[in-house]
Amino acid sequence: MSKQSFIYGFTDFKNLNSNKKSKFIDVTITLDDLKKIISKIEFPKNQETKSSTDLICNLTDTTLCQKILSVFTNDNFLLGDKKFITQNTSFLEEKLNYFIGKDLPIEFCIMSSPFKIPVPLKTNRIFPDMGEILQLVQIQNFCTSINSIYHKGCRVNILAEGILGKFLPISKVEKDNYRDYISYFVDKLDYSDSIKIVDLDFIEETIPDFENKWLQKTAELENLLLHSNTYKSEFNSTFESIYRIVPTTMYSNYDLQRIYNVNLDDDNLAQNQIDIRQDIKIRATKTTHNYRAFIKLRDDFKVIENRFPNVIKLTLSPKQGNVGILPINKYSNILPYHGVAVLTKQCHFKMEYLIDLQNSGMEYKQVYFDEDKEKLPFYYCET
Repeated sequence: MSKQSFIYGFTDFKNLNSNKKSKFIDVTITLDDLKKIISKIEFPKNQETKSSTDLICNLTDTTLCQKILSVFTNDNFLLGDKKFITQNTSFLEEKLNYFIGKDLPIEFCIMSSPFKIPVPLKTNRIFPDMGEILQLVQIQNFCTSINSIYHKGCRVNILAEGILGKFLPISKVEKDNYRDYISYFVDKLDYSDSIKIVDLDFIEETIPDFENKWLQKTAELENLLLHSNTYKSEFNSTFESIYRIVPTTMYSNYDLQRIYNVNLDDDNLAQNQIDIRQDIKIRATKTTHNYRAFIKLRDDFKVIENRFPNVIKLTLSPKQGNVGILPINKYSNILPYHGVAVLTKQCHFKMEYLIDLQNSGMEYKQVYFDEDKEKLPFYYCET
């Protein structure tokens, strides 16, 4: 996976050149089956960890804050360099002590879960599936670990980023349905005490004349790209990921497999494929500016800080002042809404791109959920 400082890094496709075709066997599960599967998900073990819910049992001589910080740096959760935690302990302890001193649950937030990425080589779904559930399980286990240390526990506010779909574009109905289906699973899995889904649309109410400010900031950044090496670095760091997520549902899988193949330059493509690649680059350029403008407005107006005072920010793109958290586990380099979930022969889940499964030449069970909102596989299982 590429390393990005402004956005979650991208992972390239593995099987775009393959002529192998995989075999799929249909299986259907119920909600009770789903709960049993989730209950059996085990964290990877390491020398610091005795179990998924007993991360700090050996830290008897440390302070309450230090015990909580040990959860942040545990290999089951930590995303990115540990220095973002260890070099910011005073800042994080001040945040923690605000809640501890008032005998309140610790508040976290994380920007995530916008919508299923509309790239058919990655996923064919619109609604959440096992990928999103695995992220909920990860966050729930993070909370359970803290709850075992601090009697008031914690809550993670997932700031559903559906508003970002405005510049792809993703319809409001689609992004709202996606958010509501995640909320459905939060309720059905009894995670409501620890996890709350909050629509990031509240930014429109927080920033006066938001739409115009967004457009103005986007135009400023487009101009800044021509003059600022600093912004050029930020832009390039973001562009490579966004190039791989702008909508491509209007194109054939055959063309997309060639366009996204990093080993094929334009000389090896048909003219229509060159045109498609250029179209994707143009839209990705605009979308990158839109995204950076959104983040700039969010930070300039302290939108999150004003909505959630003293909140500790979890992040999928580790940086100073935030706590990086693995979206699912250390086996997965793909976000839950960028691919499909696969249960491996080793009995752990990972995210893969749909085309890589289809072109792997392997045999899979494609598992359907009987209460699903769409009649497509909910996850896959290696056989």
